[in-house]
Amino acid sequence: MGHAKLRSHSNIQDVLKMFTWLRNSSICFFLFLLGCAFAYHQDKQHLVVLVHGYSGRPQDLSYLARALEQKNAAVLAVTSNDGRTTDGVIAGGRRVAAEVNAILEKNLHFKSISILGNSLGGLYARYAIAELKLYHGLRPAAFVTTAAPHLGVKSGTLYGPL
Repeated sequence: MGHAKLRSHSNIQDVLKMFTWLRNSSICFFLFLLGCAFAYHQDKQHLVVLVHGYSGRPQDLSYLARALEQKNAAVLAVTSNDGRTTDGVIAGGRRVAAEVNAILEKNLHFKSISILGNSLGGLYARYAIAELKLYHGLRPAAFVTTAAPHLGVKSGTLYGPL
């Protein structure tokens, strides 16, 4: 598929319609972003890391994990923060990085990696990215967070001080 075809007026309008349809759902947008990676890696060479949020569990993102596995992605639902989400972003991010690095060391066949973090998991994922080791040319594909408080939270929220 050439670039000239992508620039045609009707194709641009089709893309804009798709973005309009996707704008209300970060998860659908994430799946859309990963489409290119899946097109080139049909044999689980793309690793998708899912990081749950505050007081969450790896199963919280199981629907997304199943959808990604149907598209031939290898999915890692991070377990290292299960029951351990109150000791700070640095500690949680280091645990995520250690878990992902351990998987990457054992599985050198991955060609690309994407990370999705939900809520506090988005902050853990953002911290972990700095500590990931990109083995043998592993290519970052997408980094997506949903409802992550990148700008912080006010003390005394509905859930109490964080």
